[in-house]
Amino acid sequence: MLKQLSFTFFILIYVSSCKSSSNTTTSKTATLDHIFELAKKDDRQLLSFFTEMPKGGDLHHHASGTPYAEQFIENALADSAFINPKTYKLSKSKLADKDAIPIHEFLKSHPSQKDSIIDQWSVRNHKSNGRSGHDWFFESFPKFDAAFVGHESELLSQICEKAANDNIQYIETIINVPNVQDSVKLLADQNSWEKDNRPTEEKLEAWLTYFEEKGIDKWAKANADSLDAFLSRTNTHGIKLKFQTFGLRIFEDQSLIFGHTILSFKTALLTDNLVGVNFVAPEDNALALKNYKLHMQMFGFLKKKYPFVNVALHAGELVLGKGEAQPNDLTFHIDEALTIAKAKRIGHGVDISSEDRKDEILKFMKENGLAVEINLESNEVILETDKSAHPIKTYWESGVPICISTDDEGVLRTNLINQYILLTKYLPEITYSEVKELVYNGIKYSFLSEKEKNETLKALDQKFKLFESSFLNS
Repeated sequence: MLKQLSFTFFILIYVSSCKSSSNTTTSKTATLDHIFELAKKDDRQLLSFFTEMPKGGDLHHHASGTPYAEQFIENALADSAFINPKTYKLSKSKLADKDAIPIHEFLKSHPSQKDSIIDQWSVRNHKSNGRSGHDWFFESFPKFDAAFVGHESELLSQICEKAANDNIQYIETIINVPNVQDSVKLLADQNSWEKDNRPTEEKLEAWLTYFEEKGIDKWAKANADSLDAFLSRTNTHGIKLKFQTFGLRIFEDQSLIFGHTILSFKTALLTDNLVGVNFVAPEDNALALKNYKLHMQMFGFLKKKYPFVNVALHAGELVLGKGEAQPNDLTFHIDEALTIAKAKRIGHGVDISSEDRKDEILKFMKENGLAVEINLESNEVILETDKSAHPIKTYWESGVPICISTDDEGVLRTNLINQYILLTKYLPEITYSEVKELVYNGIKYSFLSEKEKNETLKALDQKFKLFESSFLNS
């Protein structure tokens, strides 16, 4: 049963004045839009509104960044893990770090130690700690990673339970199988790659053959089996859950990056639970910037080989003054992600106004139904963009499909509800009808099969019917 909205009193007043004409769709829409305008005037009412509202899909969602640090601490204690008291990096064994001590001893050493771990494993209090959100965010993941690996299904179950409570219907989470990716590392050959001076297309063709001869298909099968096992052991709490997997863009060894990308594409051919491939790690890292064009060519090459594999890419997560991005880097990343790598969705897209072909890109996205995944709080923390600098209005006014998403809910200490609240601050003119369209975008632009997409859209229709009738028929 839907919880009673806390602003029922003014809803009743407004709805009662509209009863005579509320039988038509037009008057119903006008009534809902007006109620939403009233809610926008009070953050408490807006919180109640968005808490109750169905939220469709969260399409830019990192599995390891979603649990809160408190849960990772519980996992670490259950594992009898070790923590380095200076770096706060967690390890399963003291052999991995001679300076590490048992985490239970660290927590007992002072009452404030739990808080200090939470601050280190998330962006909480990063400003008071004198660090940029950008650095604090990206440095947090290696610290708690050992509390995620080995607990995937348990954590996915908790993620789904929270999503159900937040009235989310679908999650497309980005996840990997570290031991399989590590095995691919054994197949890579940096020296041979660097000595290979063939034209790019010819080189990629030869290296695809090389990885196949080295047995990468075996590892793709192991990867698919592991992902299927994660999901089979997950209690989804009624949430539809699918995976994307990824390569990492920050290695010096480009043969390893290509190997990981091949692994991702080949895995997607083997299981319906994996619906897309992605690319992660800081886009403004020096190696990622240096090799960006090559990476897009890798994706484009594999997309031609495996045309039915969906691609979503982090692209345009750049601002000057963060990482090692220079002005030229901001002029082509989104363009090449869409036109060369053939991404169907881009994540972040913050540098669109600096792209050389900005207008052509926006038109291309609109005409081809290529969506942008907007992560408002993530961009505020990592890139320090605010509503005056963020390009969401540019995408909105250009008719580009927008999907609202969380990115890394736990590390950012946020949720999808708060992203919709922020949306009304960035686009104060947005109506309820337009917000509802963005919610539906989270399903329409997902990588679900058409059958699953239609089923989920029908379920979302029913969710909205209940949500809207809860106050229209009060």
